[in-house]
Amino acid sequence: MPNYQSGEVLLLALPFADVTTSKLRPVLVLLDTGDEDIVVARVTSQISRTVCDVEIVEY
Repeated sequence: MPNYQSGEVLLLALPFADVTTSKLRPVLVLLDTGDEDIVVARVTSQISRTVCDVEIVEY
């Protein structure tokens, strides 16, 4: 498995809510744990929907 750097953008197959299908979507690498796991955040143009979503604004 390749090693990823924090800040890299990847395309991963993310499942839809029904978990029967998925779609390639961009994600931001937050942490590569050094084994088979990585921690990512989804990247979307949609308005925030949960308290965990963070809006990035340009100043």
